[in-house]
Amino acid sequence: MDRFLKLTLFFIALWAVTTATITHMCDFEMDDCDYMNDETDDYDWKRRRLITGGILSGPLGDHTTGLGTFMYADASDGKSNSVARVMTPVLEGSTALPSSLLTFWFSMWSLNPLEMGTLNVYVRYNGVMNPIPVWSTSGVQNSITEWLEAKVLVTSVAEYQIVFESVRGLGPRSDIAIDDISVINAAIPATCDLEDSAFGPLCVFYQELIEDDFDWTWQTGTTPTLDTGPISDHTYANESGHYLYIETSRDDREVLAQLKSYPMYKDGGACSLTFWFHAFGTDLGAIGNTPISVVINGDVSNIAASRTSDPEWREASVSLQGISGTYQIIIEGRRRNGNQGDVAIDDISIGGNCIDIDKCASNPCWNGGSCTQTASMFVCECVPGYTGLNCQFDVDECESSPCEEPRVCVDRLNRYECICEGGFTGENCDIPDDEAQATEVVPVNSYRQPVIIGASTMAGGVILITLLIACCCSGSGKGGSSISSGSIQNPPTAKELAMQNMSSDNSAFEADDGRSDD
Repeated sequence: MDRFLKLTLFFIALWAVTTATITHMCDFEMDDCDYMNDETDDYDWKRRRLITGGILSGPLGDHTTGLGTFMYADASDGKSNSVARVMTPVLEGSTALPSSLLTFWFSMWSLNPLEMGTLNVYVRYNGVMNPIPVWSTSGVQNSITEWLEAKVLVTSVAEYQIVFESVRGLGPRSDIAIDDISVINAAIPATCDLEDSAFGPLCVFYQELIEDDFDWTWQTGTTPTLDTGPISDHTYANESGHYLYIETSRDDREVLAQLKSYPMYKDGGACSLTFWFHAFGTDLGAIGNTPISVVINGDVSNIAASRTSDPEWREASVSLQGISGTYQIIIEGRRRNGNQGDVAIDDISIGGNCIDIDKCASNPCWNGGSCTQTASMFVCECVPGYTGLNCQFDVDECESSPCEEPRVCVDRLNRYECICEGGFTGENCDIPDDEAQATEVVPVNSYRQPVIIGASTMAGGVILITLLIACCCSGSGKGGSSISSGSIQNPPTAKELAMQNMSSDNSAFEADDGRSDD
């Protein structure tokens, strides 16, 4: 893919500003876009131009132009399994459209695959990171010259941040890079004509990276092989329109290409998935051995696409009536033996009330909270002790001042604890401690009659003197010095011993000073 086309795809969301809000876009060319390194991790992300400083690891250049800047985690700064996190500036959520599409490009290449680590993506709500990643991949994913695209649906009705986490592998050849990051908040298109939309040409679909063998090809005009494939798209029926197809000019073996939807949701009711397909060529195989199938939550529907003499677009439909709740659509294309077996698809529609995106897909409820989808947003049911839209806040059980003043209240998870002082006990320190009050406090100058046993002997005289000293000089300080006024000090209270809150865990992003961007 040439540089002009990369730039076109990156900024294609600008074509749909009437139906979409671009909440964040960064290519790291001019600056760091106000990204921040996490101060609590082990090492930092840096901006970099051209090849990284790692030994035989990382990309040759950026994704945007090949000569620009990108962000990367330098594995030589860390140790095995150490972590580097960088986060976006604070982004706005939306109650009307709580689902946003995060798109980014990443590079995970290493000469030694055993040394490559893991890239995780998290969502950070109100300054605290949800511990469940919304996206994750490990190991070598691409060649030294390639960048891969990732798309993730993020759900938030309030402010949030995206966190990219690099987990270093077993060795220094574990540089991980990211580039061309965008977050778009938009309505979901009812029909995907594979031209452009707020979510990009593939709308709510994406190319599978790992579980298949090759990708669908985004194409205009005719396919390269004669006597197979369409001569134009279905939408416009001319050479300017786009469609997807599987190219069969490959080795003589069966291979699989998967086009997957993001997790979606439906309450129930009748609706269906429809799309147009083109199957023309002598190597498509017999009916029942179809090269196109639709998989929905594991249920396979084969499309009778064996056409050897009819080069026309045809409509296919798969019912979604029996589905309730979360589901995912997978459109599979299989290459059979031979070169004349190109199969194409276009104009994909998810009708009626089947079109809602699963707003619980990005795990918006945390601290054990459960997410429930509604028609317009999501609702979090929090476990006892937590509250907030995302169950992100610990309930302050001390807010109602349950402990009798001036006792100290300590907030615990789903409970409180009173630190009792001054002869009181009980859950709220409101019960006098009889044992404490029964203890007589002897004044400093008081006198008690000693009990003398065996005073007729020398030993008895020693005991007598000792008892007299103990009674008459009780309370003396260390070394036997006499007691002066105010020398008796009370122990520190629980409030004086309480720990102070930790300071903020964010730090400003620091550029790669050791390797100049220029």
